[in-house]
Amino acid sequence: MQKVLDNPMRRHILKVLSIKNNLEFNELFHKEFYSTSKFTYHLNWLLKNNFITKNNGMYNLGSEGKKLVTYVDLESMSFTDQPLTVLGVLLLKNGKILASASKKQPFQNVWGLSCFGKLRKETGIEDQLKILCKKKLGYEIQDFKFSGVFNIKSIDKTKKTEYHHQIIVFTSDKFKGKLLDETETRYNKWVKINEFKRWNQYPDNQFIIKHLNSGKFFELERSLDKNSLRILNEF
Repeated sequence: MQKVLDNPMRRHILKVLSIKNNLEFNELFHKEFYSTSKFTYHLNWLLKNNFITKNNGMYNLGSEGKKLVTYVDLESMSFTDQPLTVLGVLLLKNGKILASASKKQPFQNVWGLSCFGKLRKETGIEDQLKILCKKKLGYEIQDFKFSGVFNIKSIDKTKKTEYHHQIIVFTSDKFKGKLLDETETRYNKWVKINEFKRWNQYPDNQFIIKHLNSGKFFELERSLDKNSLRILNEF
């Protein structure tokens, strides 16, 4: 993996393909790289090692590329530690929930909670929640309610890998401001709760919504290849 991160051309290719699908060579190549032969060498290296794929002249992220962009920030060059602890926020209003979807792979156009972000030890949770909602949604949140903790083990049996993360979920119906319908990395949209069930979602999303405020802690197993979910434990 370090061979990918140490090279700016390889990082550039993965970053672009994490946001856009089905790109041709000319759409990936950037004039700052000067040499098309060197760029082609690195492109072929990524193809050979399953970081990207090529089909009918179109490039996309491969299995290794999707894994990398999930757990590595290509801007800061920092790895996401496991198990990952995430703060999640769900905003509610008049029988609707605010849903959010990523523009980036590997979860492009998959809808989930209103917003979420990695828990940071150096800042209080309330301050982090306010910053998250203002930056990602455009809303100033006036009050939060703790709603549950969900420990999730994601298994991909085809690749014999598993990932662990914990979501600490809060809800709020007290906020003000104007919604950011779209940011550089996400889409945000209000939707009726009963309609939201038909949207393309993370397999654990509806479970989380159903069990908000249950007073329980859940341990879940998510199958990535079958897009299914089962309860391992509840406390």
